[in-house]
Amino acid sequence: MSDITGVKSFFINSGKLSLPAFLAIFLIIIGAVNIHIESFSSFVPLFVAMSVFYWGIYVPSLMPKWLVFVLGIFHDAVYGIPAIGLSSALLLIMWGLVVSQQRHLIKEPFFVIWVMFTLSISIYIFLYWLIYCLYIGNFIFPVSVILQLLVSVFLYPLIHKLFNSVHGTLLKDM
Repeated sequence: MSDITGVKSFFINSGKLSLPAFLAIFLIIIGAVNIHIESFSSFVPLFVAMSVFYWGIYVPSLMPKWLVFVLGIFHDAVYGIPAIGLSSALLLIMWGLVVSQQRHLIKEPFFVIWVMFTLSISIYIFLYWLIYCLYIGNFIFPVSVILQLLVSVFLYPLIHKLFNSVHGTLLKDM
């Protein structure tokens, strides 16, 4: 009977450990769904960056570097980004910065976290846009980039609350 309990516990804990990854993948797919709003796809919120940012602060062990890399590749593939790996590189930079400041950020109130997310996502989106323009050899006016930034920033509190709920209820016994 003890062996069955141990196996059951192993699978439950494994499922809990992989929950942030599955949630990030789910949000990437949700963001990629065509909802037939003209030009909506050009400013879909960056759910993958929200995931990396949140878990990098609160439970970095559940969002390791290799997972950040894989999520970036998956994001680029799902969205049809011609520069496969660009998201991975920028997400790894974001992850490194967030994790390096994790011990300070974890103590801060939500407003400070939101400001730091806004700063992080602004840098991420600006670098993404700049590198993408260089990659295609053409300057693209950043209206959709600015809209994507605004949508991501204003949606982050809702996503943060979702992640808090998942973290608090499913991962508290880890």
